Formats: sequence, C-alpha cells, structure tokens
Amino acid sequence: MGFNLTGHKISEFEDIDGSLQKSRGLLEVTVYRDPLKYVQNHLIPSFLLLTISNGVFWFPYIQPFITPRLALSILAMLSFVTISRRVESMLPATAPFTWNDLYNLNCVFLMFTTVVLNIFTEIVYHQLKCVELGKSMNNEIKVLWPVMAILSMSIVFSDTTGERLAGQGVGSSCALAGLSLAYTVYCLVRLPAALQKVLLKEAEAASTGK
Repeated sequence: MGFNLTGHKISEFEDIDGSLQKSRGLLEVTVYRDPLKYVQNHLIPSFLLLTISNGVFWFPYIQPFITPRLALSILAMLSFVTISRRVESMLPATAPFTWNDLYNLNCVFLMFTTVVLNIFTEIVYHQLKCVELGKSMNNEIKVLWPVMAILSMSIVFSDTTGERLAGQGVGSSCALAGLSLAYTVYCLVRLPAALQKVLLKEAEAASTGK
C-alpha cells in the first residue's frame, strides 16, 4: 500500500570470490511512493495541531483562561508526539536521520516555543503585574509565531529528497532558535521599565490610601 510499480529489470552477473565462481541473477524493481497517505495521516494532522497550538494566544487574556491556554498548548504537543511516533514506528530502530525526522523536530520546537512563550507572558501579566507589557507580548507573539513557522517550514520543504538534511537542519534550527532568543532578549530589556511603572503605581496607590 502506498507504493506503485513503475518498472523492473532482470540481469545477471558473475560473482567471483577466490575459487568460488557463480553466475547470479539480479532483479531490480523501481517503485514510486504515493505521498497521499503520508499527507493524510501525518502532514495534515500535524498542521492542524500546529494551528491549534498557536491558538492559545488568541484566547481571552484574563485569569480564568490561564489553565485552558496552558493545557491546550501542552495537549497539542503531546498529541503531535503520539502521531509522530506512529510514523516513526514504520522504520527500523537503526534507521538514519530522515526528512520526516527533520519535519517532526521543527514541529516539536514550534510547539515547545508556544508553551514557553505562553508561560512567559502569563508570568509577566499575572505574577509581575505588568499588564501593558503582557498584553503587548501576547499580541506580538500572534505575529511572531506564524513568521517562525513559515520560515522554518520553508527551509524544511525547500528539499524533500533528503539530500540536504544537514544544511536544512542547521538552517531551520538557527532560524527558530535565533528568533526565539532575540524576542526573549527584547522582552527582558523592556521588563525593568514595566516593573518600574508597576512599583510607581503601587507607591501612588499606597500614598493615596494613607
């Protein structure tokens, strides 16, 4: 299933190994793999799970939705790990790194980034009380995450033959890690000013109360 015969060739060759001389037959079979089943069973579900994972940043940014946002992001990643293992089980344990492994690695990285950034925004908004910065980060990630996904997947799908796996792996990993790190540093740079505003407001409120 999933493979179509495109041709075959029968030939023979002489096998000489010391005193052993034999004429052996050789059957070469050329098959074409139909990607439709792989697309239906893996690519489409994974794309849907990626979209669901990003959907956490579109939930209402209020306290009752803290748990649903975190649960959805984690459940999406766990669901993807389940379907990816089903595909990986078709290969032997000693199979080399494949294009499917590269694709799965990027999907997991994107979903993990969703979990981390969601927790980061929740800490800034609810725990540190930096409401304006938290809302700003949430809105920025709505744009940042699709950019990261499009960039990494463009690198992954630039060649599906598996001939440039090393370059694609390094390129996609650097792109995702670089954007994630750059945005995290950008948020940390803005955090002290936001905390200062919170402290000033609390001091004003305390003095007014007195």
